[in-house]
Amino acid sequence: NTPGSYDVTLIASNANGSDTLSLANYITVFPYPPPQGISQNGDTLFANQGAVSYQWYFNGNIISAATNYFYVAQASGDFNVVATDGNGCEVEAVIFNVIASVQAAEGSGSVQVFPNPVMDKFTIQNLIVTSGTTVEISICNMLGEKIFEREITTSEKQLDISFLQSGIYLLRIETAGKIFDRKLVKM
Repeated sequence: NTPGSYDVTLIASNANGSDTLSLANYITVFPYPPPQGISQNGDTLFANQGAVSYQWYFNGNIISAATNYFYVAQASGDFNVVATDGNGCEVEAVIFNVIASVQAAEGSGSVQVFPNPVMDKFTIQNLIVTSGTTVEISICNMLGEKIFEREITTSEKQLDISFLQSGIYLLRIETAGKIFDRKLVKM
């Protein structure tokens, strides 16, 4: 149980005598990874940062492409994450009864942002823009700092955010006195 390198000695014996083989530093015991935990902020789950890789599970099933230290829960249920350190050792954390605040559609005219999480580009759909009306799109980081701003004039727009680092952002859409805020996860 103690981390370190260990020697191995094999002694083979029979009626004619014995023979010994020694191998130095043959077994390496790595330290156990630090305990993993999961915290929840709204519908976003966070594992402890610092592992080399992560894999999220929902109700015991692997979630494809959910390999970051955070995951936006798409449904309520039981989640766990397996974190792997630089030595290939794994540690697991489990959180039960996550209540995801998944918003139901507000009707055919509701503003939608997809895909979310997003790799490079996302689409804003069902944004009604009347003639002469400007629409301001802004993205803020978790500190509230505006890092992207753009005006659009179409009812469906695709935006490229490949320049952003992975993380969680606030997408704000302002038009005709209305404000739509959406959480945006960049993978």
